[in-house]
Amino acid sequence: MEICHFFFNLHNKNAFSRSKMVKFLNTLLLCFVSGSIFAQLNTENKKVIQFSGIVVYGDSLYGIPGAAVISLNSNTGTNTNMMGFFSMPVYQGDSIVVACINYKRRYLSIPKDSPESYSIVIHMQRDTIQLPMIDLTAFPSEEVFKEIILSMETPGNGSAYSNMKNNLD
Repeated sequence: MEICHFFFNLHNKNAFSRSKMVKFLNTLLLCFVSGSIFAQLNTENKKVIQFSGIVVYGDSLYGIPGAAVISLNSNTGTNTNMMGFFSMPVYQGDSIVVACINYKRRYLSIPKDSPESYSIVIHMQRDTIQLPMIDLTAFPSEEVFKEIILSMETPGNGSAYSNMKNNLD
């Protein structure tokens, strides 16, 4: 109630006038209506089809579980099951992206003249990144580790050093 009183308070010079508020609300309503009309026109002539298939790795035909299959036009999607199968409704002509960790993304397009159901086998390629080699060495004993840590210079006024020493003892 206080919000309505603030917006329609004609005695307060800082508040919007009633005519300005009505113009603002009409403009806001027009933006929402035009956006929904545009969205309907974009999908009005397209037919919904059932898109299904299996996402596999290379030539092995082993399914990839948990791969994301997303329609870029409608921002909807699904994940593959444990065997790599998926099924989802899409529009004819939609753009599809298939993504999974350790694999390169695949971009597909649903044919505009596809029948009521469209099935496909999607072959993914590994995306291997070589990291530089790191040598891990352990300290010979706990005492050597404490000595190395305590010999390090710490920034600040020395309180961090005393806290570190207390925690290690």
